[in-house]
Amino acid sequence: MPDAPPLTFVSFKGGYGMVGDVALAAIARAGYLSHIYVTPWLRAQQRVSRGHNQLIIPLSRTPEREAQYTWIAPIAPLERAFFSLDAPVADFAEARRRYQRIAVGTGTAQMEILKSQGFSDKQIVSLKLGDNPARMLELGRVDAWFTGVPEGLYQWPKSDN
Repeated sequence: MPDAPPLTFVSFKGGYGMVGDVALAAIARAGYLSHIYVTPWLRAQQRVSRGHNQLIIPLSRTPEREAQYTWIAPIAPLERAFFSLDAPVADFAEARRRYQRIAVGTGTAQMEILKSQGFSDKQIVSLKLGDNPARMLELGRVDAWFTGVPEGLYQWPKSDN
């Protein structure tokens, strides 16, 4: 479980996040103990896909990931959007034309989505968990940030901290 607020919090902040709380409650109701591990996201995905009796959350179900995991249940649909300091884009085609550098989390479904929508590797700025894409926008290091709407809305007002 990564620190991906508001979906998951690795340190208890009145809860473990929207997805974290649901998953941990389901584990407890099933009679299992849970242990939260904080591991770099790509390594965590590899470890869980090759291991047994492990769970990774929140992980988007994509065609590229389908055969790598045993999927239990969907938790919620995740809307994604481009966050920028400019006027909103209408679609992926407009985003491809307007944005030269798009921040996206390493190993996320957002990266897969951009690649499948024809964005070039030069347009995609891969970020580690903990990087602050909203601050990068403010500093002009990226033109947009492509992420899940809950995370974008959660991070946006905190960007200048």
